[in-house]
Order: sequence, then C-alpha cells, then structure tokens
Amino acid sequence: CVDSHGFVYRSGETYTKDCTLFTCSKGKFIDSIDPDCCRWDNDYYEDKKEWNEGSCIRHKCRKGRVITKQDRYCCFVGLDSFKDGEEWSDHCTDYKCRRGKVQTKLSDTCCKYDDITYNDQESWEDVCKNMRCESGKIKESDHPDCCYFDDYLYRDGEEWIDHCTVHKCKKGRLRKDLDSSC
Repeated sequence: CVDSHGFVYRSGETYTKDCTLFTCSKGKFIDSIDPDCCRWDNDYYEDKKEWNEGSCIRHKCRKGRVITKQDRYCCFVGLDSFKDGEEWSDHCTDYKCRRGKVQTKLSDTCCKYDDITYNDQESWEDVCKNMRCESGKIKESDHPDCCYFDDYLYRDGEEWIDHCTVHKCKKGRLRKDLDSSC
C-alpha cells in the first residue's frame, strides 16, 4: 500500500491520521477508528488530547477513555457553567458564583413592591397611586381620579357615608349630598 505522501506499507502495517487508523491489507488501505481515540459530542480526539467544555469542565482522552475533571468551585445553572467569582445578570436578578454556590440579589436598576419585581422604567398602579421604577427607586404620584378625605384615599366612583353626608369621589373631585335616611 502507498499513502498520499508516497510512503509504502506492507500488508498488516498501520498508520494513524486524525483518529483514523489505516491498515494495509492486500494492497489497499482499510480505515477504522483508532481505538486509542475518544469520541465526544460527535468529535474524535487523539490520545492525550485535552479540551474544555465551558469554563468549568476539562476533558482528556486516555487510551480511548474520556477522563473529566470539574472545577469544584464552579456553579452550574441549566446548561451554563460559571467560574468562582464570575457574575451575570438575568432581567432583574444579579448572580454571583461563590465557591460553588449561586448568590442572588435584586439588580440595582429594578424595584420590588409587594413581592413583585419591576424592571427599570416599568409603571404600575396601586390603589390611587401611579408607580414607576426609576433606576432602582420607586417613584409614586397620586392618581388624578382619586380623592382624599380624612387621610384616606378613595377611588373614582367610590361612595361612603360620614355623619349623614354621602360622599362620592368623581374623577378626582369630592361630591357631598345629605343622606336621605338621616
């Protein structure tokens, strides 16, 4: 057998190139996978070859077997891995990998109100207040259709009786009428 470089091989002799084992047999090369190579994720690695999977896992091919070492202080979240000290964010949560454990905290730009997390610049209403998250701080303003009476907020359309007077909040204005039952 003669290879592509002009080298001559006798029947039974072999050579390896890129994990393919070429064996000379009856004047022709028969190819097969080198048993010392390792298959990983549809790729072949030569003996003693090392490669990384993400930032925390290192593999090494040893005589056809894959040996895997994992950094003990890494954090694994879903299919992602993070090294010790590495930080990342997801919407309103900041994460940090600390000695193999994930630490979380609310992002400085987001707000938490009544156990609900709001993104920066997000708005919502609460009773008679217009609320807005601005760079991690909650800004509130009175809703224009609400009414104040005796340190209490009433929504548009609400009615209540106080000492024979019927009070009604209408578009931010307080209307008073005498209660006919008094």
